[in-house]
Amino acid sequence: MEQSIQVTPITEGEIMTLRNLFAKFADTITDASHMRGEIEEVRQSLSSLRQDNEYLRAHNREMDEALAEARRQRDNAFAELEAVKRNVTGDEDVINNLRRNNDQYLRDLSQAQADIVTAKRNADDMAYANMELSDKLKLAREWIEQVRMLFNNPPML
Repeated sequence: MEQSIQVTPITEGEIMTLRNLFAKFADTITDASHMRGEIEEVRQSLSSLRQDNEYLRAHNREMDEALAEARRQRDNAFAELEAVKRNVTGDEDVINNLRRNNDQYLRDLSQAQADIVTAKRNADDMAYANMELSDKLKLAREWIEQVRMLFNNPPML
């Protein structure tokens, strides 16, 4: 037995449905082609973003290293500053001690100058007293000489 295929005539509605299906199919193929282009653009953008991300990560690592170095330098500078401050404080103590010593030396110098002036005045007074005593001694010797002469050569009465 042979089977026969019966073909029934296609109605206008069925043709419209098929046309709509083929139109949708064609639109889907067109959309798929368009989407393929968009997907390729997204892939390129994603690739570019990955490259940018890697570049930024490498740059970030470099910046972290530079920041760490800057922090080390800052810490070293602060340590040096503290050492200088300690030295300055020590130097200030030395300067203050030197000033106190200098002030004492100036007071001692003033006192020594006053003592010298007093010693000169006393020396002048002694020299004057010595001259007076020398004059008195000279007079006393002359008087003694006169008395001796009197006793050695008594006057005749």
